[in-house]
Amino acid sequence: RGPRSSAVVDLRPPPPSPPPDQANTVNELHVRYPSISKSILESRLRFFEELGIPRQEAAKGFMGRPRVLLKTSDELLVANCNLFKRFKFPDLEVGKLAFKFPTMFTQTTASAQTRLLVLKDIGLSHSEVTKLINKFPRVLEYPLDTVRTRVSWLQSIGFSKKEAAQYLLRYPTILSLSLENRIKPRYAAIQEVVPANQLLERVKSKSTWLAMTDEKFEITLAAE
Repeated sequence: RGPRSSAVVDLRPPPPSPPPDQANTVNELHVRYPSISKSILESRLRFFEELGIPRQEAAKGFMGRPRVLLKTSDELLVANCNLFKRFKFPDLEVGKLAFKFPTMFTQTTASAQTRLLVLKDIGLSHSEVTKLINKFPRVLEYPLDTVRTRVSWLQSIGFSKKEAAQYLLRYPTILSLSLENRIKPRYAAIQEVVPANQLLERVKSKSTWLAMTDEKFEITLAAE
């Protein structure tokens, strides 16, 4: 007899292969992103499944978006998702936000937290921050000064801090408009035709004065 082998034989069964549809999903993503290993692709799909995003929907999201969510480290993605959960976002909403605004989930957690805290600092509660982001997710992409300067301007014309925050919550599109080229000039035009004792309430109750076209704004002013 020859010498007995000391090698340990692994009698455990091999890990089960993923179902064909799951394997196909990973293969399709790998064709799109060949530099990313299949194991990472599989791991990221499972991550979003745990947040409530169906596998095929997550794969479609990866196909249609920059691969930033695939190249981000698991640690950073988990940390940022947990941050949003602390702001009372349900898991499913966190997953959807990640696909809509991937840069929010791939920046440093400190930066993401600062953005969320600024929304609280202007006077919004946890639940109102959640409501605002669900209503107008782009608020997460605006420079912090954009939020602060709009709120400061509203306070400068007579809004209280809470009223300014609530106005932003009701009419978040104010963030997408130029303060110097749209908001201030239109306010000045309204000042010329609306009595001073009615001006603040008029601004508080309506946002169409900001959103309407220049032509319609002129017609509206003429009717005052």
